[in-house]
Amino acid sequence: MELSESVQRGLQSLADPSAFAHTSYQVLFDVSFRSLLSSHADPGVLDQPELKQIDQILLKQSHAAATTFILEAVKQNADKSTISSSLEELTFSAERIEIFYSTYQKHKKELEHLLARIWWGSSKTLPRVWRKPVRCDVPVSCFLAFSAPQSTELQQIPAALLVS
Repeated sequence: MELSESVQRGLQSLADPSAFAHTSYQVLFDVSFRSLLSSHADPGVLDQPELKQIDQILLKQSHAAATTFILEAVKQNADKSTISSSLEELTFSAERIEIFYSTYQKHKKELEHLLARIWWGSSKTLPRVWRKPVRCDVPVSCFLAFSAPQSTELQQIPAALLVS
C-alpha cells in the first residue's frame, strides 16, 4: 500500500515498543477502530488510562496514521499478506502485526459498509454511470468494482445497482 510520509512516520512510532508499550499499542488500535465506527465525534476518544503517559502530539499523530492505514486497508480490501508486508516495511513486529490484523478482521465488515455509504455519494470516486444513488448498503468489496470496472468485475455488480 502506498502511504504518505506522515502516515509512515506515525505508524513507525506505533511499531516502536519504547514509544508504545504492548497495552498502549493495543488500546490505540482499538480506539482507532472505534472512532471510525462511531456515529458521533468523541473529543475524549484518546483519554484512555493506558494512553496517558504518551506524548499528546505523538499520540495524535499515531492515531491519525492508524486510522488512515485502517481506511486504506479496507478500501483496498487488503488481505493478511498485504497488511503484513506493509507493516513489516515499517518495522512492526510479528506480534504487533497479529494484534492489528485480528482487530482489523473483527471490524472489517462494519467498515466496509460504512465506507460504501460514504463513497456512494462521491462523484469523484464513481464513474458517470454510477453517480445515481440507488442503495447505500453495498459492501465495499463489491463497491470497489465500481471505481475501476473491468469485464470480470462487472459480473460482481448486483443487478439492483445497474440503473442508468
